[in-house]
Order: sequence, then C-alpha cells, then structure tokens
Amino acid sequence: MRRFAVAALVLAPLACGITYSPGDFLAPTDPTNAGGPDASDTDTSTTPASDATTPGAGDAGFVGIHIVLVGGHRDALPGESGGADVAETMHTTFSSLGQLGPWSFDSPPPVATAWTHAEIAGGSLFVHNAGTFARAPFANGVSGAWSTAAIKTSPQLPSLKPWLLHEQGFLSGPPLGGISKTTYALPFVDGGLGDWTAKTPLPSERAEVTLARAGDLVYAIGGRKLLAITQGEATVEVAKLDANGDLGVFTTLGKLGAETTPGSATESPTYAPIVATGPGRIVVLGGTATINGAATDTALAATITDPATGALGAWRTLPKLPAAMTGCAVVVTTNHILVFGGLRSTGTTDAILDLVLQSDGSYGTEWKQIGTLPGARSGIVAVTY
Repeated sequence: MRRFAVAALVLAPLACGITYSPGDFLAPTDPTNAGGPDASDTDTSTTPASDATTPGAGDAGFVGIHIVLVGGHRDALPGESGGADVAETMHTTFSSLGQLGPWSFDSPPPVATAWTHAEIAGGSLFVHNAGTFARAPFANGVSGAWSTAAIKTSPQLPSLKPWLLHEQGFLSGPPLGGISKTTYALPFVDGGLGDWTAKTPLPSERAEVTLARAGDLVYAIGGRKLLAITQGEATVEVAKLDANGDLGVFTTLGKLGAETTPGSATESPTYAPIVATGPGRIVVLGGTATINGAATDTALAATITDPATGALGAWRTLPKLPAAMTGCAVVVTTNHILVFGGLRSTGTTDAILDLVLQSDGSYGTEWKQIGTLPGARSGIVAVTY
C-alpha cells in the first residue's frame, strides 16, 4: 500500500463547540494500547458468562465476530437546546450463539461528526463522510494515532459522495446535481490524496448512486432518475474491483425490489438507503422513494448467487423495521442482520435490533431488540473483524 501522510488534526472540544456527555469515550492512556475495558463502561446485561469477552484481549476461545462502531450524533441532554456530534469508538462482540458481548471504548477519532461509512483495510481503520475522513492503525483495536483530512472537491465536482471501498482510495458515483453514467476515483498517493478522476461508466444515467462492496464486488444501487429528478431509482449494477482499486465493466442486475412470487418482482425505487453486505448477502434498509421524502421502514435482501460475477438471487422483502429510520449502523453475519441505533421520528435510539436468517434461507418474522448501545446514537458506522 502506498504511503499515506496527513497531519493529525488536534481539536479543542470547548473551542470548537463539541460537547461530550459522560461515557462518550474512555480516553486511552497509551495510544499503542488504546481503549482497555473499564468496569463502569461495561454493560453485561445481554451477555452470558461464556461470551463476556473483550475484543482483542484474551479471547482465543471466542467464536463469533468483533464489531467496531464509530460515531456519531446524540440528542440534546437535559438543559441543552440541541443535540451534539460526538467522537467515540466502541467495541463489542457477537457470538455464534447470537449473544452480544460487553462494550468497551477505544481511542476516538480526532473529529466529532456523523459518519457514513467505515472500512478496515491494509491494517487501518477508516471512517468518512462526504467531506472528512479519519484513519488509524488497527490491530484488534486502534493501535496508533488517528490522522484526518478533508476529502477533496473541485469546482467541476463539488458534491461527489465518496465511498471507501479499497485501501487504495475512494470511489463515487455521479455527483449531486449531475445526472450521468460516470464513476470517479480519489486515490491515496504519496503525501496525501490525489485528485478525483473519471472512471468506469455505469450502464444507466442517474445521480447520487449508493455504492457497496462485497469482497471484490462493487454494487451500484438506486439514486435519482433522469426524467424525474426527485424520484428514486431502482437500478442495481455490479463491477469487479481489482487489486489496484480499479473497477471493471459494470453489469446491470435488474431492479431493486421484493420477490413476492417466483418470477414476479415489485420494483422498489430507493434514494439514499443504508446498504450492508455480509457472507453471500446484500441488505438494503430504509432510504426514501424521493429525494426529499420521509425515511421508510422498508428492508430488502438478496443472496449473492455467483461470487465470480456478483449475480444476485431474487430480492426478498424482510419484516419492516420497528420504525422508519436513518443513520443506523448495520452488520450482516451468516445468520443475523444487526441494526445499531439510528434516528427515528421520535429521536435517536439506543436499540440494537436483530433479524435471524434461518438455515433454510428464510428470515425471521420480526426484528427483535437484543440489547442497547451505551447511549442513543445516530450517524454511526460499523465494521467487523
């Protein structure tokens, strides 16, 4: 991987107006051993003794996944006039028995904001939104200092929506306000970031496409239609990502929708959904049917039937979420879909939801709450290792 050199950004929370509530983060005393567990910050209410394992520490017998959450935004505390962005990095585990582990806090990013995507690649943890990204060395936890930088824009491309899909850099679909087929790449280069350059075109014109990665596959989902700019788009396409971060030719896979009977799919136009991938599966939650529409409680999933080409099976309608929401973090495992936090019409939630994937390929009949975050959060992102 090419060298990546950006100056670390050090923020003074009071000077910048960033408000931290009690328990927002547990600052590490040693950046090489960041975020050790603290009894006052550990919630074991949903954890059986056999799975109470701190990520990265003494868990040689643990069977399951480790989950890192980074974010985000909280509602106003008593006496405050508004909510605040917070900087925090949280760890938990999810066992093969479907049980959450305790929470521990790690070294937080040096900027408090709502994030849109996270990735572990090339020995680093990356998080970013449309204008900022942060990076830290990662080995079973944050293992060094965070660095951060602004994501470049240009007068010609002022509003690209980046998605970190590879340790080589960022990709984006067509920008806000620009209906086109072009994708763009922003590489990491010696000394920092390069420049946005046009890359492989999509088969169909639209704007603000959501990108999602599953191994060496990149899916382009939804966006805005050409003829009705406020209308969501249902097109789904896929391309292969090579070792240099370059995309191959996109193939159209059909329309995002719900398979109700064999051979009969209902198109589901979607703008700005939350998309997550897991073992052999892609999940699409929420989003809106129009650019200014209200968030939905819709949940869809499809199986990746051919990892070589990215071909998908029929889209299936999952049980509706308990409420329409945005800004939640989603993790897809072999047998579960987990949703952490998010913003609902009633405010930010701390709920952790679980939908079971049965061994016969069917899904559970309802989302069940299996735990809570240490605090209600939206604008959070999740990554597993």
